[in-house]
Amino acid sequence: MSRRRRWAGIWVAATAVVSTVVVAVAPTPAFAASIIVRSTADGAPANDGVCTLREAIINANGNSQAGSTDCAAGSGADTILFEISAAGVQTITPNGSLPVITESLTIDGYSQPGASVNSAVSGASNAVLRIELNGAFSGNGLLFQPISNADSLQVRGLALNGFGSNAIYINGGTNSEIAGNFIGTTANGLAAAGNTFGVTLFNNTGTRIGGSAPALRNVISGNGEGVSMWEGTTGAQVQGNLIGVG
Repeated sequence: MSRRRRWAGIWVAATAVVSTVVVAVAPTPAFAASIIVRSTADGAPANDGVCTLREAIINANGNSQAGSTDCAAGSGADTILFEISAAGVQTITPNGSLPVITESLTIDGYSQPGASVNSAVSGASNAVLRIELNGAFSGNGLLFQPISNADSLQVRGLALNGFGSNAIYINGGTNSEIAGNFIGTTANGLAAAGNTFGVTLFNNTGTRIGGSAPALRNVISGNGEGVSMWEGTTGAQVQGNLIGVG
């Protein structure tokens, strides 16, 4: 039976043989890419001139432009940024579950113009979120199941609500971080808009949810279960989050 805990370079090598020195240099490592999402649209990947979140994740996973030439090719531990040219909250409503994330990735909602991190030391969060993921047509939100257990997922500055299953699901990896998000609330953090499960952890090490600094605090509210930790989860930290709305 499952058991869980619940919470509301370059290198150089030289070898000398008589008077001969052999120097071997490792291949140049891949540099991480920044992939910029410019649309709230979703659906099958298409080369239509705008980069969507679904296409960005596919490109990041494949270190290529397999998802679409609209988005930059992934290259290692990528970062997904947002530059959607519209004012106010931008809501992305996936038509079915998003692709499983299979390598290190940062998704930074605070990159969207108008967004800002929480600075309040006490009381309600004053973070301003401009990217919302709504699960009305999707059971799951962000699913992280890395090929390498050394990889991590970083999620910042998103409002995730309305998912019939998990808003964020982490199965594997090391030192993932979920910080500065609204999980289970509206984008302004003032009303409940729950997910069945907010954040679910399974077989991972050192995941951090929130933190002591104000900018790291999540607002977690309205979910069937806010944070669930299943077997194989070690060294997780849940700290400084705000529970409830208003």
